[in-house]
Amino acid sequence: MDFWREESMAWYHRASQMFHYPEAGFGTYLKSLIAPEDTVLDLGCGIGSATVLMAPWCKRLYALEPDQKACAYLSRVLSEKKMENVDIVCDIWPPKSPVSADVIVAMHVMGLTRSAPLIKTLYDAANKGGFIACKCPQPGGREPFYALRRKLGLPTADVPCNSGCWIKGVLDSLGAETSCEMVSYDFGQPLDTFDEVVRFIRWQIRAQETDDPVIRENCDAFYERTDDGFLVPMHNCSCAITFRKTGR
Repeated sequence: MDFWREESMAWYHRASQMFHYPEAGFGTYLKSLIAPEDTVLDLGCGIGSATVLMAPWCKRLYALEPDQKACAYLSRVLSEKKMENVDIVCDIWPPKSPVSADVIVAMHVMGLTRSAPLIKTLYDAANKGGFIACKCPQPGGREPFYALRRKLGLPTADVPCNSGCWIKGVLDSLGAETSCEMVSYDFGQPLDTFDEVVRFIRWQIRAQETDDPVIRENCDAFYERTDDGFLVPMHNCSCAITFRKTGR
């Protein structure tokens, strides 16, 4: 299932604006690392919520993202905002052409959090340091929409911990000065119609369109009505890992 498609990109952008993401959860960490003369690499930037936040703080920013649709979306956003210090690199990590930056930021990049070689590659490419955010279990330990997944017979699991402590350990072993803190933040989804609520929940739980009747009948606990339409409240927890190369 495509993660980035037109509707999901619009949803993500709208949620980021409503909940001031990622500044509300991670802005303090990012600002502590980035200086005006720095180059920054936003690794796995998606549609660029962090890119747009960080670009005004630095000299040059490289936005690395393998999904072509997300890159095209970010290109439109940058054009609208007249941000001229951002280069989009549509590639995987590590990219085909070697890249380095003063500060490297990787926020919720799933493939990165389980691979010591990829973390080392990130560390080696950072001139000064960087920031990694990864999911960690919420209080209660269960994923959102757990009951609905069970109703539909979909796989269920406790909320995965993407190994923030392990990532910190890898960076420590490479000689970095590191810190790791748990950050809690709201990142719900504003929506216009009930049909959109159903489609959003289906996308979240990776269900099929044929599951929509069951979702409609069992989703009352997962949304709220607002003056502007609907809101699917969601609360996230992440490990915020900052690293600095020693002697810099």
